[in-house]
Amino acid sequence: MSKTETQPIQTDNFDILLNLRSYGWSDFYLFVNEKSFEFTISHVFTDPCFDLINTLSDLIIGNSETSFVLQGEPDGVFFEIKKILTQQHKIIISIYNFDGFYNSDSKFNLIIEVEVKTKQFITILYLQLKKIFMLLHDKKFADQREGEWLLQNFHSFEKEIISFLKK
Repeated sequence: MSKTETQPIQTDNFDILLNLRSYGWSDFYLFVNEKSFEFTISHVFTDPCFDLINTLSDLIIGNSETSFVLQGEPDGVFFEIKKILTQQHKIIISIYNFDGFYNSDSKFNLIIEVEVKTKQFITILYLQLKKIFMLLHDKKFADQREGEWLLQNFHSFEKEIISFLKK
């Protein structure tokens, strides 16, 4: 990954919106201070809900690093998340874009680096996943969307999240 010499943006003015669209697409919106970023996700290559749950689980069990990819067609975005060793309650999220399909030879360009509290990041993504889980219970909404994996696995994930957030 190519890093810049700038420091990450330190903020609690951070939010994410995950929109599960129909027929294998989603939108991922990121808000950092007054900046916003929009990423279109294809579900052809992977299930973004599964990837996000794995990332959150990595953070909850104490892994110092984790990552996930939001693959478009054919471009995408790579999220690298690292705990700050001197401040274990915070993470640095580095977001890179890349052209083509993600692989070990992909060339990454840094979009933004942000420092946020781990619990804030986990809470925000958990609530986006819970929103999708609840919407998938509506037959008309669910008919045009892929969500069976989330419906089957959300409750065990939610127990893990709630236990972590109570600490």
